[in-house]
Amino acid sequence: MLHRRYLVDPRRLKEHDYSRRTCLEAAVALLSYQSIMADATKPGALLAANRWFIASLAINDFLLADMVVALAVQQDNENEDGTDWMATCTPPITRESLVQMLERSFTVWKECKSIHTQPFLV
Repeated sequence: MLHRRYLVDPRRLKEHDYSRRTCLEAAVALLSYQSIMADATKPGALLAANRWFIASLAINDFLLADMVVALAVQQDNENEDGTDWMATCTPPITRESLVQMLERSFTVWKECKSIHTQPFLV
């Protein structure tokens, strides 16, 4: 949250690379966790019985991560001096990989929607 404002800063200063990187790397990690949790809560998986609880546990965090990744995709990733700040992330991040993460997250959200529209069975 604290570093998010540097993603949309109109002046791309090299001094803000750390904040942009930290923000994006955290969002990528969260979306990775979302994908892992979605797989672990599918029918027959280890956490399938707790699917409704797991799905509601970190919804706001995953939405924030989606927003940060979408901002990074939309923004120009070059600093004022022409250097690419996304190339310095660990591991290196590309626009294509971010778009794939957003597509996977969208799939998870669609699956999550079907969980919340079905009645809870004990």
